Amino acid sequence: MGIVLYMVNIPLPFSEEVLGILWLTSMFKNSIKHTIVSILCIALAAFVLLWPFIQAGTLEDYWAMLLDSASVYPIVSVNAGNFWNLLLTEDPNKMSDRVIWFGLRYRQWGLLMTSISYLIVLFPLLRQFYHLVRRERIAYDPALVLLIAGLMPIAFYFFNTQMHERYAHPSVLLLAAYGLSTKDFVPYVVVSIANFLVMDRFLRLFDLNRLYDYVTLEHIALLFLFVLVWGVFQLYKRREMVEQVELAPV
Repeated sequence: MGIVLYMVNIPLPFSEEVLGILWLTSMFKNSIKHTIVSILCIALAAFVLLWPFIQAGTLEDYWAMLLDSASVYPIVSVNAGNFWNLLLTEDPNKMSDRVIWFGLRYRQWGLLMTSISYLIVLFPLLRQFYHLVRRERIAYDPALVLLIAGLMPIAFYFFNTQMHERYAHPSVLLLAAYGLSTKDFVPYVVVSIANFLVMDRFLRLFDLNRLYDYVTLEHIALLFLFVLVWGVFQLYKRREMVEQVELAPV
């Protein structure tokens, strides 16, 4: 439930993604009890997140915000350091994401790249689910789940347009848990540095203005890209280790 409490400070869709992954993996244990408990936890988490809006009578406004939020800032980036800083020569914070590029708008390219990255990140989990459906024995690897859950917010933040600087925050706690589980703290350390730099660049809390004469959003984007590449490499490395376990009918 620590993850749920952390998610209070981020958009609800992120909570649903992470909790959905955790619910799916509970099925790997072939236990109806674990599945029911997971569903109840998701329902409780959704209720806790929505309760302030229910109590204030603004639930309809909340759903309207979720549905219409994509049109509030129709620009490529909102103080984020991501893929678009590496691609574009102009300032992404001042460019519309409705610009056509090779037949698609920037926003559509962002959604396409996010979908592809999600498929790459989720593939090991989907493969395990496939073995489960076939009633084959599988090895449950919590570290694999934590790494997948930690990479998804980064993939969402890195490729989409209209991203704010805070949208990569959920990855910090999840990659910290992955590091504690595997002693591989590289993605946690790098993503923490990237998040600190992009937030302080926006908020100017630590008076590091001179630093940003040398550390640009492009450099911060490279840090996030490193975490994605390193994470995917470790992800498929762990998948191979898991699949070394002999599959046999249950």
